[in-house]
Amino acid sequence: MNKIIKVLFVVITVASIYKYFDISSYLSLDYIKDQKEYFKDIYLNKPVFFIAIYSSLYVVSTALSIPGATILTLFAGFIFGTTTGTIIVSFASSLGATLAMLISRFFFRSYLENKFSDKIKIINDGIEKEGNFYLFAMRLVPVFPFFLINLLFGLTKIKLQNFFFISQIGMIAGTILYVYAGSQLATLENVNDIISVKFLLLFTAIGLLPILTKKILGYLRKGKEKASV
Repeated sequence: MNKIIKVLFVVITVASIYKYFDISSYLSLDYIKDQKEYFKDIYLNKPVFFIAIYSSLYVVSTALSIPGATILTLFAGFIFGTTTGTIIVSFASSLGATLAMLISRFFFRSYLENKFSDKIKIINDGIEKEGNFYLFAMRLVPVFPFFLINLLFGLTKIKLQNFFFISQIGMIAGTILYVYAGSQLATLENVNDIISVKFLLLFTAIGLLPILTKKILGYLRKGKEKASV
């Protein structure tokens, strides 16, 4: 209970800081576009420093489940470009997710196991039956918010390294799409540019991603069942 009280204190503190400094106003596309030259100048003059600060911000926000991951991912494409942005976000998001999982495991596992043992057992059974495929499927098909997956898997027996690498692999498709979308924001001169064919195709792909991944997972599952027969 003391651990939970400490976590609640941290959460309340972070939420108060978020509200007091109006951080949400900085996590917007308008702010990013207005400050484009400023960010670009810092990045070009101090690339290692800028990437370190950005990565740290991404890791902390993900670890503490602070809203803004989508904007931060678009920002990566906007400033770093698709390739560099994807690499940075891939590792930062996976590390942040793993830290969030560890926070859940360390502070809540023993308490929640007693309260929701039947529900946690379902997830553990799924991991034992499907192995790493279970987490991979959940990462590919966003039925639950990513932060909720981090917290739920903290209550399971999944190994730390498995959680990190499977999360990274499972999130890479979505990461590439959103980082690429961010890289295209730099070419927009006005709102009307958003309805270009390129952008329509891009956001259609983002919208179809959950459906396509379900189809792929269904195909892989059938192949796995046939191989086990």
